[in-house]
Amino acid sequence: ARLVLVSVTVRDDRGRPVTGLTQDDFEVWSDDTRPAITEFSAEASPITTALLVDQSGSMRVSSNITAAREAARHLVSWMTPATDRLGLFTFDSMLTSISAPGAGPFSTVTSDSLSGLSHVKPFGLTSLYDAVDATSAALMTEAAPRRAVVAFTDGVDTASVFTAAEVSARAAAIDVPVYVVAVVPPVDNPSSGVASALPETALEQLATWTGGQLFVASIPAHASL
Repeated sequence: ARLVLVSVTVRDDRGRPVTGLTQDDFEVWSDDTRPAITEFSAEASPITTALLVDQSGSMRVSSNITAAREAARHLVSWMTPATDRLGLFTFDSMLTSISAPGAGPFSTVTSDSLSGLSHVKPFGLTSLYDAVDATSAALMTEAAPRRAVVAFTDGVDTASVFTAAEVSARAAAIDVPVYVVAVVPPVDNPSSGVASALPETALEQLATWTGGQLFVASIPAHASL
């Protein structure tokens, strides 16, 4: 026998988290059988996040890279330094891990966790799907009960080997939700700040099929994610 850990996020029809649920509110099905839930908890727990920032050439448009940096800083400010861990990655056609010399890709959150982003200069093609796949796999080395990929991008993939559907299936199989923050100019998102998800796209499917979500952030990215 083996214990399978399943992380669950429940939202209402407006995307807001639903809290106060108990074990009796859940059923787990495997094929046509319903195995018993042997353990259940609904409490804050440590999380390891792979933060993925697009540095391809298209991020130069309308200062999208600046918006991505600001949104990333906002997200990290919510993390708990004592328990949470962070891996910082950038990508164009290749994936790069930005970590201290001699350190692994993931480390405890500090005030300097995002300092490497100040040296990012957009250039090259965009292999977004491949980068999401690689960072999802990297999270397998982390023992945290919660793991996630958060990608900041302009949302246009131009060079990946994998498709969005292939990546979402692989990430879902290892229980790694993918959250995507699409940074776009205000002209493309007149409501400014953070809006509801874009119309159904391959990128949105990649996020939702893994249990994550797609958001849209306009410039400047000061709104809460």
